[in-house]
Amino acid sequence: MDFIEGNPDNRDVQVFPLTMAAMATYAEALGATQLRVMNPINEDVKNYYERFSLTYVAKGDYLYARL
Repeated sequence: MDFIEGNPDNRDVQVFPLTMAAMATYAEALGATQLRVMNPINEDVKNYYERFSLTYVAKGDYLYARL
C-alpha cells in the first residue's frame, strides 16, 4: 500500500480506487469482513484514505472498511 498512489494529487491517474476494489473482491473471496490499512505514514495519507470511506482507529493506528 505504501507505493500504490505515488502522487494522489495527480488526478489523471488514480490507482487506489481500482486497488481498493480488487482488495475487496479478494478479501470477500477469503471470507474477510474488513479491509485494513495499517499505520498510515502521516495525516495527509490518513485523510486521503478517509475520502474512500475508510475509518481511522487511533488506538490501533489503522483505517478500515467493512465489507
